[in-house]
Amino acid sequence: MVVFYKVLLSIISILVLVSCGVSDIKIGNVYDSILVDKQNTNCPDLKLINGLDQLQVLDNDNQLLYNITFNKVHWECYIEKNENSSLYLIEIIINFNILYEDEKHINADVQNFEYIVALIDRNKKIIDKEMYTFNFENQDSLLSFNTNEDSIKFVLPEKFVKKFNELKILLGFVMPK
Repeated sequence: MVVFYKVLLSIISILVLVSCGVSDIKIGNVYDSILVDKQNTNCPDLKLINGLDQLQVLDNDNQLLYNITFNKVHWECYIEKNENSSLYLIEIIINFNILYEDEKHINADVQNFEYIVALIDRNKKIIDKEMYTFNFENQDSLLSFNTNEDSIKFVLPEKFVKKFNELKILLGFVMPK
């Protein structure tokens, strides 16, 4: 009976939201908040990959223009349970820092760069990995260098829910060729 009321409430909420012109993403969030049981849980450790924790950009004369580093990394983990299964979700938000070597280089064009986010198990086997391109053209302000996406999300099957403390998140820059 409780499921019936949840479904009825979600249908009414979706109809109200659609009639008010709310986007599909917000409707999905309302649906998820009503029908999906979402619990915060402990997260795996996060580690920067040795040697890939900064990106140095050089000019044509091999002089350092600027250095890009990971400034702030925030991650949250959830277990989502529905009627059929459980999923382990990791959401990551990354903030980058750009340090210019010399004040005269501040007007230098900052190039897009790539970075990788990987998830490994205790045997250092890669469970999932994604490469992202940070695109400066998508930034409203050069004072805030957050990931271009709202957040990076890893969705893991139920078998990882019991082993989340054995996982590690790795971050690193992809060195240009």
